[in-house]
Amino acid sequence: MSEGRFVFSGDSDSAPSYSVDWTVPGGMTRLQVTTNTRQVLDVNGTSFSVARTAGQIFDTREVDDSFSANNVFNAVYQLGVALESDDVTAVRSAAALINVSLDHLGRELTFYGNSQNRVKNAQTLAKKAILSRSTELAQRSETDLAKAIIELSSIKVHREAALGAQAQQPRSSLFDYLA
Repeated sequence: MSEGRFVFSGDSDSAPSYSVDWTVPGGMTRLQVTTNTRQVLDVNGTSFSVARTAGQIFDTREVDDSFSANNVFNAVYQLGVALESDDVTAVRSAAALINVSLDHLGRELTFYGNSQNRVKNAQTLAKKAILSRSTELAQRSETDLAKAIIELSSIKVHREAALGAQAQQPRSSLFDYLA
């Protein structure tokens, strides 16, 4: 939870998506299936996503809703069960699942890094557009002020949207939530 929002709950960030329950397979109970439709719009009108849900990051599933090989929750659960039962073979199997899950988490971290770069690029584009428009405005003596103000306001809205998107990005890493 960050700033009163459940970070990985997508569009339903007022409620948690999962609760810990070591008595069920995977060690987690899915409370809701969420989507994340929030998009950021840059100056050029290109929209992109800046977040993923817990299901996309930690609870990947097959079409039949069984755990996929890179399901982080299941990998941690399998390792915990193997360690509790002191089963060396099961620990080795769980370690393999952990490795696959770590690869998956690396790809998810890449998504967040790319999203952060896109937000920064959108901010840069917005700043350049504002500067360009301001320069044009200063160079024209007989400018249609109403039109220029509308264009400048539009660019400012895009810049503020990009800044707002960056402010909504979690300030902690995925590994903080695994603990």
